[in-house]
Amino acid sequence: MKWQRNIPYALLFLALVLTFCVPLLVCGCGASDNGGNASRETSPPKVVDTTPRPYYFKIVAGSQELAVTREELDAQEIADDTIRFEIERDGFYVKGSLQNAPFAVYDTDEQAMHHELTFGWMESEHGDCQIVMGDEASELERIAGNISNHTALDVTRVSNLRHLCSSSNGYTEMDVSQNPRLGHLGIGDNKLVSLDVSNNPELWSVSIEENPLVYFDASNNPKIRLFYAHSTLLTELDLSMCPNLEDLDFSHTPLRVIAIPWMDKSYTFSVGSDFKYEGVDKLTVRRFPGSTATVISRNTEVTYVNDLK
Repeated sequence: MKWQRNIPYALLFLALVLTFCVPLLVCGCGASDNGGNASRETSPPKVVDTTPRPYYFKIVAGSQELAVTREELDAQEIADDTIRFEIERDGFYVKGSLQNAPFAVYDTDEQAMHHELTFGWMESEHGDCQIVMGDEASELERIAGNISNHTALDVTRVSNLRHLCSSSNGYTEMDVSQNPRLGHLGIGDNKLVSLDVSNNPELWSVSIEENPLVYFDASNNPKIRLFYAHSTLLTELDLSMCPNLEDLDFSHTPLRVIAIPWMDKSYTFSVGSDFKYEGVDKLTVRRFPGSTATVISRNTEVTYVNDLK
């Protein structure tokens, strides 16, 4: 029959289909899958690195910042073991010096320090500046920055800090809780209303004059020798637990009660705080008009108190 004669041709056609089309389909699927795997291998998902970059210090103003690394500082001008840096970019300008050699600090009998950072000036087109010290600056023993144009200083990462001198700025708070070696704290003429020095047992010199401070607790600071607090808002001051106390200045304060220990010697300060040079037997306290004061002292030589109204 006719259809029987066509069977060989049908089988031949089927053989051709199986020979050419099926391998193409199989290869096509495999190629697509392999292509997808190849694509995933050569283009992995993008991972955003959020690890903070190391920096020596950074200046922050609003949402903008200028981060400065030690490597960048080392590339600046170096003379006599002192790096003098001047950096201007991204709307910021900062000038200062980094010293890396032994030096002595006035009013201290401590061992010489080796690393000091001094800020000379800074500007920002982004608004008020804040200085944040980084992990790279942990070596610093002294920081100075009386430059009058920044509002905050973060020294919480500077664990070796022994001397902080940063007066005449706009600080409303200061965190020194992470600086256990701090010996001198000079932050006069700022806007501090409170200050916690309970974690600074080595503190021997305190200069907090011309701040609106209303309270100061020295109970954990028995090594205090020098205490300057004139033109503050302190009404009570207890330094009776500071047996090495030598120098005081609390003129122009509304003190009502002041407690001091025996003092083998003291010195004369600006008008308002007057101690006899050899031995203390007279105490003159100058306060705001109308205030009253009572002196409580372990020093039995204090026999007379003169209140200037």
